[in-house]
Amino acid sequence: ADLVAHATFKTPTACAQALVERVVDFDFALRARSARLAERAALVPVLERRRLNGAAAAVRASVELRLAEAEDRRTKSAADLERRVGHQIVRSSARLADRRTRIGLGARHVLAAATRRADTISGELRARPLRRLDAEEGRLDLYRARLDAVDPVVALRRGWSITTTADGRVVRSTDDVSDGDQLVTRLANGRVSSTVTSVAPDRTQEQQ
Repeated sequence: ADLVAHATFKTPTACAQALVERVVDFDFALRARSARLAERAALVPVLERRRLNGAAAAVRASVELRLAEAEDRRTKSAADLERRVGHQIVRSSARLADRRTRIGLGARHVLAAATRRADTISGELRARPLRRLDAEEGRLDLYRARLDAVDPVVALRRGWSITTTADGRVVRSTDDVSDGDQLVTRLANGRVSSTVTSVAPDRTQEQQ
């Protein structure tokens, strides 16, 4: 498994630490992106304000030019034009103020939504490794129980024994030994050496 795995760890604790580090790195990157988004959202009203101020300056310049032309002509229409221009400035200022307000509210809504989404993703990322670790611990407990079921040491503690020949072959049948063979019997607390003096097969089991 180590040869084909993407990454290997000696202990479950090391594995958990690696997962947590990856989550922390991702959370850090997510917070950095959220901060950049907040900076951009805060920059939008400033840029829009500059553009609106430029538009207002252009309107004022146009008005002043018209007033200058009106003053040069010194006609009655100059007063009417001045009044109209004044109304236009008021309406333009009102529209600009309203637009500035909407842009500010929109930027705050975008920033609040991005913050909520970042918090949700961050919470999910923190919970995901814990759920994975719980699942892996459950699997390890299952594997441990299966290993205990077939562990010869556990069987020896229950009163079983393992008998092998002198060269290490496990004795499973009377056909595996002969008179005079040296045997080693492994118990839970040690080993017993013995010599075969007779072999008596169970004929009842052979018939079955």
